[in-house]
Amino acid sequence: MNFPSNGVRAAIACGILLLTACGTPIPVYVPEAGAASTKVSLMGGGTPYMCLAGQFYRFDVQAGADGTSTVQVPVGTRLTMRNVMTYQGHNVVSTCRPAFSVIPKEGQTLFVNSGLRAGTCFTEAVREDNSKDTGVALEPSLGAPQC
Repeated sequence: MNFPSNGVRAAIACGILLLTACGTPIPVYVPEAGAASTKVSLMGGGTPYMCLAGQFYRFDVQAGADGTSTVQVPVGTRLTMRNVMTYQGHNVVSTCRPAFSVIPKEGQTLFVNSGLRAGTCFTEAVREDNSKDTGVALEPSLGAPQC
């Protein structure tokens, strides 16, 4: 009887792991009925995700008539915003996941921009502030990713 080579055994083991560990889809975040939420306006590229209390969520991204994309997030609690981006250069495909955490406030609009600059992925956030000349201000609750 011939046994599979080490490479074949490793491929089978990886396939089993992918089917069991990674087979669970990430749920879409839906604000609870009556729960306060606020809008995040998305710019740039990538696929946005949120981590709240150790659980990752995808977003139901709403495309506006003006070309903007928005998502709803809960307010009053620290959450992590993450953007998964894939880019190609010099025959190499790279993936990055820049992230930050923030405590959104009710009625406040956050603007999140993600992209690639000088070969490095970035994500940044500001809040709407009509009292400023630019219409935006730094978000004081920005912090390191929590998950």
